[in-house]
This record gives sequence, structure tokens and C-alpha cells, in this order.
Amino acid sequence: MRLRSVLIVVLLFLFLHSNALSQAKEKKSAPDVVCTIWLNANAVRRGTSVLAHLSIDNNMPEDVVVVSMVGRLTKRASGVLLDKNEETYWSRIDVGSRLSLKPTSDSKHGWTYPETNFVVKQRASADITLDLSLLEWGNEISSTLPSMRLYGVVPDGLYRLNIAMEVRNSANTLGVKSNTIDFEIAPKTAESK
Repeated sequence: MRLRSVLIVVLLFLFLHSNALSQAKEKKSAPDVVCTIWLNANAVRRGTSVLAHLSIDNNMPEDVVVVSMVGRLTKRASGVLLDKNEETYWSRIDVGSRLSLKPTSDSKHGWTYPETNFVVKQRASADITLDLSLLEWGNEISSTLPSMRLYGVVPDGLYRLNIAMEVRNSANTLGVKSNTIDFEIAPKTAESK
């Protein structure tokens, strides 16, 4: 009789424990910080504004600070991503001013980028609009820092855009990557030349 009682208690424990585990697996928590981007259009004419909208969602119970943000454009060929580093362009973004972040230089560290200090409040969102054509871009494999506006360095074609950033809270620095957006930079029309 005693063995039967112990066995029932053990079976009840196992049933309740497995039920709790399956419920925990079903509850998927939202990522701590999410960056979502979208464009006004999936094709832009050379020389026009390229408006990228970012929504930074902070799902944490404390404020976070965006300390760095980098935009990347990767060239695509006929809709297929090329496997060449020389076809990727990058730009460091000052989230506060919505322009390119300017590097600083000193004799000890050479060229470095300062951290930004853009705060996203706890359990809140920050919406930002960037004009990619006003940012300074550079080829990722180049030995020079980004120094030319978008149309001065990026040729016409299909591109994939994504944003990578680092955010900091009181305990950690987190790497956050946005979704990716495909768009086209089309040549100027005959009328606009």
C-alpha cells in the first residue's frame, strides 16, 4: 500500500513537471530588443532620397542605450546575393543626428568611432527615419573610412539593407540585427539627367 502511494506521488509529480515544461516551451518570450526596418519604396531613382524607417523596440524592464549602429548594403545580382565582400558597403550612423557618425583620431588608438548615447525607454519603442542618401558610405574591404554619400560610392543595382547595432543596459551589451530589406537603385531617367 505504501509503495502504491509513493508511486502515485511520483507519477503525479512527473505529470505536473512535464506539463509545466511543455507550457514553458510554448511561451516564447519576445527578444529583449528588436530593430525593424522598412523603406518607402522598393526601388529608388539615383539622386533621390532613400528613406529608411527604423523601429527600435525595447522589451526589457529597464532603459537601454544604443551605443553603435551600422548600416550595410550588400549588392545582389539578379536577385541572388553575391558571394563577394567587395560588393558590401557600410555606414556608421549617429542615431541622435540621423547622419553619419564622424570618426575621431588620436595617436594612441588611431581612427575610432565614439559611442552614441541614444536612450530607448523601458518597454517602449523609438521610431527613427534615416535618409540613406545623406549618409557617408564606404566599401567594406576598402582601407579607407566611409566618406562619400550613397550615390558617390554605390552603383546602380539590387541591394539588401540591414542594420546592426549594439545596445547597453545596466548589465550587458547586446548585439541586435534588424530584418533585411531588398531594394533597387535605378539609373536616372532621361528627363532627370
